Amino acid sequence: MPLFSKFRSKSSQSVVKGKTQDIPNGANETLKKPTYQSTWSSPHVVLEEVQELIHLCTAELRLRAEALDSPFLLLPFRLDGDSTYARSFIANFFKHNASNSSQYRGASLQQEIRLTEAPILCSVLKWCWSRIPGGVVSWPVYEGFRLGEQEMRNERNAFEKMLPVVANSAARENVIRDFFELLAAVAAHGKLNGLGGRKLSRLAGWWAFELSDDGKGFEGGYRSWTVAADAASHLFFAHLRSLSPEANPSLSLIERIPRSLQALLAQTEYPPETPTLMQRATPRVLMIVDAVSPTPFALLRRAKHFEYRDHDRVLRELSEFEDPIDALTDECRRVLYAVASTNSSANVRSRQGQYNNSDESWSAFSNLGFSDIGSPAPQNAANGHAKGAGIKQTPQSRSATSGRPTTPSWADFLNSGFAEDENKNGSGALLLPPDKLLPQIGSRAQTPSSNFGKSHGDDGLAPGELAAITNVDLDDVFWWVWMTSLAGEEPNERKSVFGRCALIETTIMNGRWLIMEEQVKGASPDPIAGADIVEKKSRFGFTKRGRLGNRKASSKKPEPVGVELNRATSATPSKQGVGADQQARIRAAAAAMSPSLSQARDDAAQRRGRNEYAASTKTNSVLTLGLQSEAGPAMKWANS
Repeated sequence: MPLFSKFRSKSSQSVVKGKTQDIPNGANETLKKPTYQSTWSSPHVVLEEVQELIHLCTAELRLRAEALDSPFLLLPFRLDGDSTYARSFIANFFKHNASNSSQYRGASLQQEIRLTEAPILCSVLKWCWSRIPGGVVSWPVYEGFRLGEQEMRNERNAFEKMLPVVANSAARENVIRDFFELLAAVAAHGKLNGLGGRKLSRLAGWWAFELSDDGKGFEGGYRSWTVAADAASHLFFAHLRSLSPEANPSLSLIERIPRSLQALLAQTEYPPETPTLMQRATPRVLMIVDAVSPTPFALLRRAKHFEYRDHDRVLRELSEFEDPIDALTDECRRVLYAVASTNSSANVRSRQGQYNNSDESWSAFSNLGFSDIGSPAPQNAANGHAKGAGIKQTPQSRSATSGRPTTPSWADFLNSGFAEDENKNGSGALLLPPDKLLPQIGSRAQTPSSNFGKSHGDDGLAPGELAAITNVDLDDVFWWVWMTSLAGEEPNERKSVFGRCALIETTIMNGRWLIMEEQVKGASPDPIAGADIVEKKSRFGFTKRGRLGNRKASSKKPEPVGVELNRATSATPSKQGVGADQQARIRAAAAAMSPSLSQARDDAAQRRGRNEYAASTKTNSVLTLGLQSEAGPAMKWANS
């Protein structure tokens, strides 16, 4: 017993020592470790968790010349783009990292990315960018850079020197660097992919910063984006200047940036200003409604019920169409259909109970086939077996409610062969969502957009009670920004930045643009000063033009909204400014990293010292000035 007690005492002492030794190092254990619990629908991600993924995807895209030449690579709703595969990639990435698997880390992750197509990588990057807290750059980082660059007197390599100082972490610094390197690579191929450097830098403001509408719908969201676009463009050209720090790049033996980017730098002023030539006056129609429209097509059909003034020629011609959808260009109609399908089809399927699994992928289709994709397995009343568990007694996929024949399964063919359907009018399983149903054979084919809009009952929507019409100086890049804000990679919180609006391109007057916005009654702000307020059309065709003049929001001359927005862009919507301590640290770092600035300050101090000494030796008193003229000859004789 004494022997065992001795061992026991030693072991207990070792345990106690181990505990006491772990206490001083407990601070390291309190650090939050990556958990990798994010999903496709998560509103935010941990920056440290996706840092490696962003870096490897960016490096892979920069190496693929054919990907950089693809038209509109970073824009959503492309013909060869599909977020379904990106959804599966994100799910596998977080699932394997949460289980401490090495398949999606390091070299294994790099191998997976090399086997992935470029559109999927772009979708993954945009998914990560849109969920970084504060944006890829964030407002405090930009304010710190702007202050440091001013202290360095706009040196060409200010971006390279100040980024490590103003970035609050190494992960954000690396992500910012990868972000602008990819933008530069895409802009270098701008003549082929259509994403020029000036427009692309303003588009980047959507991912670079956190935007908000401040409860003002389109007006507040557009003002917030214009400020972010100017800031992102400033950072983009600062990055290009740091890549070519020589004052005259032609003197360098090795060109660090392509000729296209050198020409872009030479043609653009620095810091870049808001390009007024890229803006056009665009009518904006604001409707006050009781219930929001389910699709952009329903919103356009609501705008038809107003009696517009004579000077609103575009709106009057739009209201003369039997269906306003017919006035849209083909590309605009395709994008609106993709927006409606992306943001509404999932909700429609969940309400109708067609699909239980929200992650629709090719693997689910290959395993289940056409008839059973994503559907539950109900019990068969005849034999009590689950549907799909064995060979079906009757074909289940030869007809649907739309009357269009579908591809039969192998079990159907074994049972029925090439025989005709026994029950042609039977209610088969609905295989496709409402936005992808095909018309019956022999029937008059309709456009997908009209089918989708009418499937939600647009005719039952009440028209707006009131409409305010203003002119907005709309940026040409905003069409890209608006469709990006409604892409499948964006979280739901960011999709509402521009309110409930639809930006459309019409065939009227050689392609005029229009902004249609709706706000719920009781939650909308006051009408803008100078806005024209019109009433909806009367049922009997009589209008109320006699009273329209008295219902203007203001009697003064209407002022375009763009003028007010340009005045507001001087203030940065930063909710978290740069503190006094950080400003002092940035100024000190800028002075230390800029030898020319330090030399200039020393020279200024020396000149100021000499001036003070000279001023102290000179006397400008009244007594001295008065005696100088009288004692001049005597002083001259004494000096000689």
